[in-house]
Amino acid sequence: MNAQLYQVFRTYWQRRILVLLALLAFLLGVGLFLVGRFTGKTANQIAPTISYTGEFVFLYSKDWKAELKGRHPSSFHGIYVSDPRDAPEIDLSQFSNISRLQLRTSTLTPERLAQIKSLDHLRELELHADAIPNGTWTALGSRLTLLDVPARLLKEHAGEMSQMTNLEVLRIDRDSLDVATMEVVAQIPNLRTLVLSSSVIDFNSTAESKPAPPMTWDPAPLAPLKESVHLRSIFIDTPEPTARTTPELPGVVLYPAKTSLGQQSVLMFCIYFSAIVSIIVALQIWAHFATQHSVIIPGYHRPHQLAAVLVTLAGIFATMLLLMNAGIAILPALAIAVAVPTMILVLLVGSLAKSALIRGICTPLGIISGVLIWFPAIGMNSSPTIGGEMAWFLQGTTWLLALSLGVGQVLLLAVSFDYMPKMTRQIYETSAMHPGFSPWDPQQQKRAAFGNKRWWQSLWDRSAAYPRLAGSSLWQQARLWQLGNVYRPLVMLILFGGAFLGMSYLMGNGGIKDSIQMGLVFQMGAIALFMPLSVWYRRCRNLQIESMRPVGRREFAKQLFVALARDQMWAIIPVLLGIAYLLFISPDQFDRAPVVAPLPLIAMVWGYALSTSIFVIRQTWILVLYFIAMIFGPVIIMGGLAFYLDSYGLSNSVQLIIVYAEFAVAIVLAVAIIRITYAKAVQREWGY
Repeated sequence: MNAQLYQVFRTYWQRRILVLLALLAFLLGVGLFLVGRFTGKTANQIAPTISYTGEFVFLYSKDWKAELKGRHPSSFHGIYVSDPRDAPEIDLSQFSNISRLQLRTSTLTPERLAQIKSLDHLRELELHADAIPNGTWTALGSRLTLLDVPARLLKEHAGEMSQMTNLEVLRIDRDSLDVATMEVVAQIPNLRTLVLSSSVIDFNSTAESKPAPPMTWDPAPLAPLKESVHLRSIFIDTPEPTARTTPELPGVVLYPAKTSLGQQSVLMFCIYFSAIVSIIVALQIWAHFATQHSVIIPGYHRPHQLAAVLVTLAGIFATMLLLMNAGIAILPALAIAVAVPTMILVLLVGSLAKSALIRGICTPLGIISGVLIWFPAIGMNSSPTIGGEMAWFLQGTTWLLALSLGVGQVLLLAVSFDYMPKMTRQIYETSAMHPGFSPWDPQQQKRAAFGNKRWWQSLWDRSAAYPRLAGSSLWQQARLWQLGNVYRPLVMLILFGGAFLGMSYLMGNGGIKDSIQMGLVFQMGAIALFMPLSVWYRRCRNLQIESMRPVGRREFAKQLFVALARDQMWAIIPVLLGIAYLLFISPDQFDRAPVVAPLPLIAMVWGYALSTSIFVIRQTWILVLYFIAMIFGPVIIMGGLAFYLDSYGLSNSVQLIIVYAEFAVAIVLAVAIIRITYAKAVQREWGY
């Protein structure tokens, strides 16, 4: 058995593509280990706060009208105002449509209060002032749903707390966690969420000094909040609560106000790490069980299954160590480490199962899992409550949930490994799509005559109408090659796009929401560009038998290049979405949108140029190295350029010239790459 197992492992390191993937996983693991050593250095706010979505502007200077960039004040949905010294106060009543206001001033005058009161749409207020007039909370309390304010301004006007009838979220300074302050907060009638954050600072220099907050968690000062019958959650900054609940407040859940941004990054990239190891196993186990040997040779299955299990367990163990190095408890680390290999193998087996019900369940799950790489960011930013629950989960507080997930995933993983030989044998014996991927393959046509055809295979059945060849254009001739693919790019883009759109609605208004949504658009474009490549790369081995009509080398290569372009042209949809997002939707980047807006289109052209290499490069590992170099190279160059532009403080007009010049160079290089690969494809000898 040991000798057989050794021979199986030899097949792993003899495939260069697997060695390359293993090297990538190793380098990624080293980086994750180093990042995990510094996870506590940066913090990510998960507690509810004023959102920056919509049209938001920051006003600091005396010439505040210039900061509006010619736009009317009523066009903004939110403003941040810091009154400049020795200058007239900004008239807030001009911003008639704002729903969010952040105001930092020395003294809130009655005239300023009247301006704020005139803002009919105002719902969220952050106020920092040395003093406020009497009646402030009576005037504003009936409309505010979120208030960010030093607790001193509440205690000085404690008699007005009962007038804040619509207030649901209150943010006060962390140092104010004492019995007196909590007695005032408890008078707010409909308060649901309380945030004690160190980011709320009382800038009043005349306020009496407070003793330093305790370095350990003490829930006793929260006791007066028992009178707040609607209170459901409390977010507390350092020192954070050590338990999810406390006897002082039954029915109220305590959450940390911040989580580690480094830990979130490690969690996200550990999903990549685990996915690479799982792909190695999936590729190899498929290659082992999809051959005649798996059907003919006695005792063939067990050593191959055992080797796959050992590699999977090694990947799970390494992922666990990386997660624990980042401060994640052992049980949630186990549940997360097992998640990706379980998902990949279960979906692989389930989507090809005999049962229509299982296939129907696994197919949409596979589509939704395409956004799994955004799981940490989406989870932490979808809502404060979900972010808080994830924080407790990662700390191991909800250990029973983590244990249940881990055990359930291990069982599913075991079932998948057990069923893998049966599935691949079924595919080998009955499928019309194996071992090639083209329905024009004569051997597949013979298998199709005796095999059971699924309903979805009719979508690319060879009975579809032929394009007219005589007198047809190059675009129409390329369609004939395109029809030979099992992949339907528009259908896949719609399915994945719908999943991404649904995920985007799960996100709240966190500070990184814009980057996540832009990442989803980028992922849609990458799917549209690169999913056809695996099909085309496999077809390249059999293209010489797909058409017996006379065709010249140049015409043949042109038709293949245009057919690939037809498959990838649907990437224009996420490209246009990305450009529209940068120009019209993302509010915090509108001043730089003209600089970066063409980037999605440049990426699409560059992606097509790289994709043409599948008609030239035969060895998979060389192709993967080529793609890595040609993708990360421009990314590093663009990153260096961005650092240069930011460091030297160049004007927008100069930045525009430099960036557009680089875009022009990228287009020229892409055209040159296409021309070179076309020349190589013309010279290629097909058939081996």
